[in-house]
Amino acid sequence: MAKIDPDGKSLYVVNCDSSTMTGVRTSDMEVIQPVSTNALPIGITYDLPTKSVWVCCYTGSIMVFRDA
Repeated sequence: MAKIDPDGKSLYVVNCDSSTMTGVRTSDMEVIQPVSTNALPIGITYDLPTKSVWVCCYTGSIMVFRDA
């Protein structure tokens, strides 16, 4: 699952098998921000008012990351 930020400059992807969320710069598809998450991330959304990325995990947790 993936979500692009509103300005189109970054794409955020959850990686269930590795329990990570990866930020990708869309201009050249360069990985810019790999971060660990709780186990089994399965959903992602971008919250414009707070400029943050929300990741939900299959284990029942929600993690919030500030957009870089």
